[in-house]
Amino acid sequence: MNEVLTKQAYVEIQRLDKRPAKAVEGSITFELRADCVYYTWRVEDAAGKLLGSVSRGVTLRLVPAGFDPFDFALPHALESLKRYQILRRTAFEVKTWAWLS
Repeated sequence: MNEVLTKQAYVEIQRLDKRPAKAVEGSITFELRADCVYYTWRVEDAAGKLLGSVSRGVTLRLVPAGFDPFDFALPHALESLKRYQILRRTAFEVKTWAWLS
């Protein structure tokens, strides 16, 4: 059985679809597959209510030789999070992020 390589990142987010804007937290999970780095980001409010979630793959053909595939997929995941909309309004602004060990 092949071991699946995964990596997680913590994301601090400003929620823009509510006034006043509120800080929320999110997570991004990366999974290295045979042909892509598959990521899933989730954003929940303080009560645990799901505000948004997206899963996508970044093909390994795009990753430059010698480059960490997780580091390459991270900007794609963050951009996806920034572009996410609720009722046609941009919902989130990424404030900070950090890799989890």
